[in-house]
Amino acid sequence: MSNEAIKTLPELIARFGGVKNVSIVLRTTPQNVVNWRAKGRIPATFYKVHRRWLEAATNRQIKVSDDLWAFEGERSFHVRRRRRSADVLAAREAAE
Repeated sequence: MSNEAIKTLPELIARFGGVKNVSIVLRTTPQNVVNWRAKGRIPATFYKVHRRWLEAATNRQIKVSDDLWAFEGERSFHVRRRRRSADVLAAREAAE
């Protein structure tokens, strides 16, 4: 077994035994896993999945590169929505 961190999502999926096993461990659909594999990383909107996967990898003593997690440069829909709502409230207050 290599001490090098896994740097690609297909490699990580293979290490966990395939799409079906990953979907069971992460409590998501196989289709989500297939979509992530096609994109090459897990979108930031799946932050709970990131945590589950990191815990599972740690338990299996698998090192994973930070580059797989799509937090940098990608904002969650919920963050954008909250910001937009805050901007609308600020504009209303300024108008009053």
